Amino acid sequence: MSDSPVPTGDVLRVLVVGDSSQIDATMATLSSQFDSVSLVRERSLASALERLARLDIHCVVCQFDPDSGEPPPIAGIRTRSDSVPIVAVTGHAADARREERALEAGASVVVDSEDPASLVGTRVKTAARQYQHAMESDGTTESILERSDALVCVLDESATIVSANGAVDERLGYTPAELEGTPLAQLVHPDDRERVQTVFERVSRGALGANERVSARIGRGDGTWSAAELSARNRLADPRVTGVVLTLLPVSSPATGAADSTQTVLDSIDDPLFTLGPQWEIRQANAAARDLFETTDSSPTGTVIWDLLDERVRSTFYERALEAARTNSAVEFETPYPSLETRLAVTVSPHEAGVVDADEGTETEINTETGWETDTDGDSDTDTNTGFTVHARAVPPDGSTAVDRTRFDLLESVVDALGDGVLVLEGETISFANATTLELTEDDTLVGRGLEAVFDDALAAAIHERARSPLVRWMDPLTGTLTAGDDSVPVDVFVTPLSADDRTLCVVRDRTRSPAGTLETLESATDEIRDAESFSDVTSAVLEAILEYSGGDLGAWYRLDDDALRPETVVTPTSRSPGELASIDRDTPPLSSLLEHGADGSDSSGRGESGTVDPPEITATVFDRAECESLLTQGGLRAERLLVVPLPPHGIALVASSDPLAFERIDREPLLAIGRVGATALDALESAADRRATLAENRRLETALERCQRLREHERDILACDSRGEIERTCCEAATSIPLEESAGAVELAWIGRIDTGSERIVPEAWAGDDVDDLEPVAIPADTVDPRRSKTDDASLEGTHPAALAATTLEPVVVDAIDADGTQPDQGWRRRALEEGRRSALAVPLVVDGRCYGMLTAFADTPSAFDDSIRERYLELATVTSYALAADERKRALLADRLTELEVAVRRDDDGDGDALSAIAHEVGGELTVQAIVPRATGASTVYCAVRDDEAGTAQSVVDAIESVETGRRVGDESEPLYEFVLAEPTVAESLATHGARVQSVAPAGDRTRFVLEVPRSTDVRSILEVLERTSGDVDLLARRDRDRSIHSGQPFDADLRRTLSERQLRTLEAAYYGGFFAWPRESTGEEVADSLGVSQPTFSRHLRVAQGKVFSSLFDDRA
Repeated sequence: MSDSPVPTGDVLRVLVVGDSSQIDATMATLSSQFDSVSLVRERSLASALERLARLDIHCVVCQFDPDSGEPPPIAGIRTRSDSVPIVAVTGHAADARREERALEAGASVVVDSEDPASLVGTRVKTAARQYQHAMESDGTTESILERSDALVCVLDESATIVSANGAVDERLGYTPAELEGTPLAQLVHPDDRERVQTVFERVSRGALGANERVSARIGRGDGTWSAAELSARNRLADPRVTGVVLTLLPVSSPATGAADSTQTVLDSIDDPLFTLGPQWEIRQANAAARDLFETTDSSPTGTVIWDLLDERVRSTFYERALEAARTNSAVEFETPYPSLETRLAVTVSPHEAGVVDADEGTETEINTETGWETDTDGDSDTDTNTGFTVHARAVPPDGSTAVDRTRFDLLESVVDALGDGVLVLEGETISFANATTLELTEDDTLVGRGLEAVFDDALAAAIHERARSPLVRWMDPLTGTLTAGDDSVPVDVFVTPLSADDRTLCVVRDRTRSPAGTLETLESATDEIRDAESFSDVTSAVLEAILEYSGGDLGAWYRLDDDALRPETVVTPTSRSPGELASIDRDTPPLSSLLEHGADGSDSSGRGESGTVDPPEITATVFDRAECESLLTQGGLRAERLLVVPLPPHGIALVASSDPLAFERIDREPLLAIGRVGATALDALESAADRRATLAENRRLETALERCQRLREHERDILACDSRGEIERTCCEAATSIPLEESAGAVELAWIGRIDTGSERIVPEAWAGDDVDDLEPVAIPADTVDPRRSKTDDASLEGTHPAALAATTLEPVVVDAIDADGTQPDQGWRRRALEEGRRSALAVPLVVDGRCYGMLTAFADTPSAFDDSIRERYLELATVTSYALAADERKRALLADRLTELEVAVRRDDDGDGDALSAIAHEVGGELTVQAIVPRATGASTVYCAVRDDEAGTAQSVVDAIESVETGRRVGDESEPLYEFVLAEPTVAESLATHGARVQSVAPAGDRTRFVLEVPRSTDVRSILEVLERTSGDVDLLARRDRDRSIHSGQPFDADLRRTLSERQLRTLEAAYYGGFFAWPRESTGEEVADSLGVSQPTFSRHLRVAQGKVFSSLFDDRA
C-alpha cells in the first residue's frame, strides 16, 4: 500500500472517526446537510490514521469525552497531521470548561451533539473549506515557480534555500531536491559572499516587496563558476510564499544582431582574443580563444575564466590580471601554455577608468584593492567592473629570444624559490614581489601598492629613508611588522638601493625564522615558562612557544599514563576552539618507538658512571600523515604533518599542521631548548609540590602524634584509676577534650550510662562538659532489644536515641545532623539537644567479649563533627575504658567477701569439639578441680588442675586425644598431685575471668559439661550466662547458691598483695607455685615454667624476682 496521497481534485473530504452513538448521530446529521462533500467513516483510530496517510482529508470529526479514562483520539490525529482542522463533538450539556479542554487537546472547533443540524454542518464545512483554500494557495506558489523560465529560489530568514524551480538543473547542474536545505553562501564564490549576505540582510529586514540586485559568481555542479545577477525580493510576510524570492539572471550581453556581427569579426582574428566582465566571466571569445579553454561547452559565455584555463598557468594569468586592474594599465607577460605546446605573449588591457554609463549617468572608478568598480556617488551597493580585453599571440621560436627567455624564467623561478621575501620598489610603489612575499602577506598580488599597505608605518618610513640614502648597502636590517591578513608578522627588512633610477631592493625575512627572532622567541618563552605557577600554565607556554616557532596549526599536550596518552592542554594560534581531543594508546605508532627506550622516564638503563639516572633525552621528530594515520584517527586530529616533542616523564607535545611541507625549514635546536626549559620548569613544580605535600604530611603527622600522645595520657589516667566511678569520670573528661579536626566546634557533653536490666533503661552515672543538669535516663525500646539486629534493619529506629540504639546493636552509632530535615524534630531527645545547641552525636558501647559495661555518649555543637578519624579515637578510648572497667570488676570479684556460686550445664558439640576444659574433663572421665589458669604470651593459657580419679598416664592420654592441648604433665607431690596442661587456644575460663567469674570445677555430665562458677554477689548473673552462651552455645542454670568467702588471717595480706603485683607478675608466681618450681626437690625448672607461660627464661626470671621482692616487701615492711 502506498503512503503517498491519492489525487482528489476539488472535492471536500471529511473524515468521521469513532464508534459511539453520538458519532453515529453526528454522521447522520452531516449526511443530511452535505450534497457535494465526501464523508468517510472510520470506526477506529488506527484505520483513521491510515486513511489520513492515503487521502487528502480537509476536516476530521471525532468525539471528545475527557471522563472516559481513555486517551482522546484528537492526540493520535495530531501525531499524523498538525494542520488539518479537527471538530470535537462533546456530550450532552457540554459546559465551557469541557470546550476549553477540547481546544487545549488540539481541537479546532467544538460542537455539541444536541446543536442544530444546520449549525453543525456549517461549522464542519467552513473548517474544511478554509483548509482547502490554504492548501490551494501553497500549490499555486509552487506552480508559479515551476512555470518560470528564470532560475528562481525561495530562501528562509537564514538565507537557506527552501525550494527551487526546475531551471536550476539546466543553469547550474543541480536538481531542486539537492539544493533544498542548502545555505545560499555555499553556492556563492567566497570573495562575493559578504556582498551577497549584506544585500540579503537588507532586503529581509525591509518592507514587503523590498527588492535589490547584486552581481556574484555562482558555483555549478561541475565545479566551475558562472557570473550572474541576483535579484532578491522580500516576500516573508506573504502567507503564500513566506520567504525571500531570489532570481538568478545571466549577465547582460549585446543585442542579438550586434552580437552576431561582433562575433563574426572576432572569429576572423587568428590570435586568441576574449573579453572579461565584472566578475572575470567571459563576455565574448573568438574561435582561437576557445582553443585555450578546457571545456566542451561551445558557448562559455558567463563562465568565470579561471575554471577554464590550464591549471598550470592559471595562477600566472590571475596575478597579471589583478596587476592590470590595480595599476589601471596594460600588462604584458609571456608564459608557456602546455596544452597548446607553445609559448604565448599575453596582453591584459583594462577598460578606461571614469567611464560614464550612458543609461544611468553614474561615474565609476576602479578599486585597486579588489579590481572592481564602485559607484563614486556611493548611492548603490551594486559592484560594476571595468572589463578586460585579453590578447594572446604565439611567440616565434627565435633562438636569441628563447635563450634570454630561458634565463629570465630560470631567474624568476630562483627568486620565487627563495625562503626570504623579495620586493622591488619603483619610487614608493611595489613593482615586483616574489612568491614568498605573497605567502607572508597572504595576498594574491602586491604590485601597484604602497609600502604602507604591507608594513607598519614606522617600518615603511624607515625603508623609504634608506632607499634615498647615499649608502649602497646596509648591513643591519630594519625591524617591524608585516601585515598578513588580520594578523601581523614580525620581520627584518634588508634595504639595498639599485643602480636603476629610483628602484630599491628589499629582502624581507620572517623574524621568527631568523637567529635574532629565534633568540627573542626563546627569551620570551623562557620568561613565560619561568613565571608560570601551575602545570597547565607551563604546558600552555611550551605549546605556544613551539607553535610560534614552528608555525603549526594546533598544539596539544598529552599526559603519559600507563596505558594511554591523555590530552590535558590544547593551544591554537587563534581564539577559535579546536574541540575536544581523545586519548591515544601508548603502543600506537610512531609513539611506541619514541616511548619504548625510556622516553617516559621509566627506563633505568641510562645510568651514569656515578650510578645516578641521567635526564631523559628530548627529541623533536616530524612525521608525515601516512606514518601517523592511526595516531591522528585516535586523537581526533586533522593534519598532514605532525611534530612530536616528548618531555619525559611529564608528557609529550604534539604540533599538527595542515601543510604537507610543514616543519621542513625549521632548526630543531630551538625546539629542543624550549623542551628542556619546559621540562626543568615542570621538574621544579613537581619538586615544589612534593615539598608542600611533605610539609603538609609532616604537619598532619605532628598533629596526629600530639593528639595520640594526649590520648595516651588520658588512657594512662584511666588505667591508674582505683574505682569504677573514677574510671567513668576520667573517660568523660577525656572524651570532651578530644579536638575536632574538620570543624571549629567542640564536644560539649560526654556521659557514660549503665544499663539497668530491670527497667531496660540507660542510667547516666558519670559526665563531663556543659549543661549536664538535663541528663535523664534513656529508655531502650522493647522492639529493639535484640542483639542480633543491625542498626540499619528498620527505618523506624532512626528516631531512637543513639545510646539506646548502640546498646541494642553493640555497635557505634553516629548522628551527623540532629536536625537532619532542617525542622524541629518531634523526638524528645532531639528537641532537647537542639535547645542546648547540640548538632551531632556519637554513642559507643563499652564492650569486652560481648559484655556491655555501659554507653559512652558524646554531643558536639556542629553537624558532622564525628568523622572517621574522630570515631577511631573514641573507639580506642572506649576500648581502654572497657578493659579498665572489666579489670576493676575482676579485681572486685577476687576481693569480694560475699559470693554467688553458679552451677551450669553446657551442651557439647556433636563432634565432641568445644572448650578445652570440657574436652579434658570428658577425656579423664572425672571432675577437674581448677587451681589456676595462667594466660600465656601467645594468647592461649596454661591450666593447673587436680583430677579426682587420678591414674597413671592421664596427662599423656589427654595430649593424644585433644588437639588443642599441646603438652601435659603431672606436677606437685604425691599427696597433692596436680596436672599442668599447656593449651593452644583460650578457654571459656579466660572470658569468665575477665568479667569477674572464676571456674572452680569442670565435670562431665553425659552429653553436657557441668561448670561450677564463683562470682561476686554484686555481679549480674545474666551477663555471665550470656558470656557462656556466646562462647559455648546452649547453657542451662542448674543451681545458684549465695555464700560468704572463708575468712582467714591472710586475706588482708592477699588483698594488699594483689593490689601490689601486676597481672603478669601474679601469673608468673601462680605458674611457678603450681608448677612445683618452689618444691624440693624442684619439680619444674625455670625453663619449663617459662615454656608453659610462652615466654623466654630470662623474662620469666625477671618477673619472678620482681614479684618475690614485692611479696617479701609486703610481708616484712608491714611487720616493721
